[in-house]
Amino acid sequence: MLTIETMTIINGNADDDTVIINGETLFFTVGSLLPSNDIWAVQYKDGEGEIEWRDMHNDKITDIEQFQPVINKFYELKAEEVAAQEIAKASEAAEENFKASIAKAESYTQ
Repeated sequence: MLTIETMTIINGNADDDTVIINGETLFFTVGSLLPSNDIWAVQYKDGEGEIEWRDMHNDKITDIEQFQPVINKFYELKAEEVAAQEIAKASEAAEENFKASIAKAESYTQ
């Protein structure tokens, strides 16, 4: 299981939602993943934090289990991002190998 040392969730307006977990940042819609859309932000570090509500009051928290849907989505998107990067690297390598093969084949015909 992954350890979450720090987490920030910002349930903004106009598609500016932000999730930062252990220093890694992703932007995705979080409203439907939160226990309440009245949550504006969540700050959490080293086992304690707070929920900042849109009505301007804050609640202290020591557990982030209620935010597990956001955490799950974060890691799902992060895995997709890593997979896409790996595919891009593999594609670049294949293209370079193809070019090298063509160059080698052309050198035999000259």
